[in-house]
Amino acid sequence: MNGTITVGNNNAVGAYIEDETPAVTTTVTGNANMTIGDNNSFGYIITSKGAPVNLTTGSGTTATVGEKNQYIFTQRAPASLGGTLINNTAISTTRNNGYGIYSSQNSEKLWCN
Repeated sequence: MNGTITVGNNNAVGAYIEDETPAVTTTVTGNANMTIGDNNSFGYIITSKGAPVNLTTGSGTTATVGEKNQYIFTQRAPASLGGTLINNTAISTTRNNGYGIYSSQNSEKLWCN
């Protein structure tokens, strides 16, 4: 996934990642700059509960997170599945209650500006 993604307000999602049937490992490389609106919106949301998801965000990319939002959110993906998040994106928040990464998965390089 490359380019620029503008995620809207009010429960909008930039990239939604879930299980496949049959369950296989999913690998996503995100090389997109994201601007995420306000009120429960997400850049990446991972809902996998039966197979690992590996997400790597691109070096040199940016994410701007608005109010009450998350850049990367794993809703049901437990660490026991074995998926890994590797964040190379510079994350900044512009308002209150914005979160870079909210996850139960194994994660690396968790940093914000």
